[in-house]
Amino acid sequence: MADTKINPVEELGTAAAKLRHTAAEAHGGPWARCDVGVAVISADVQLYGAPCIADRLYEPDADWITLAHPGLAEPLAAWLDDHASDHSTYDCGWDDSECPALSLAREINGGGRG
Repeated sequence: MADTKINPVEELGTAAAKLRHTAAEAHGGPWARCDVGVAVISADVQLYGAPCIADRLYEPDADWITLAHPGLAEPLAAWLDDHASDHSTYDCGWDDSECPALSLAREINGGGRG
């Protein structure tokens, strides 16, 4: 049987592209939490008329969503891209099963779910 394992450089690049694409399709950030029904809104507009990202949330979920707004996509994607170059030149000091960047990429790509 052929080995179908995706190489780490491809995994990292795929995750970076997915971050950029998903963030580009989302309402702009940063996002803010408002206590009206524990909602998360796009922070660049006023409460009423603002795109509601989510409402009726459990407060810690709302806090997490506001923390993980689309503005994080580019710095994370750039880090994954940069780390992909480490893997392509064998400069990553981590084993593939322990590499933090690769673990993040696998979660983003859906492969980290057991």
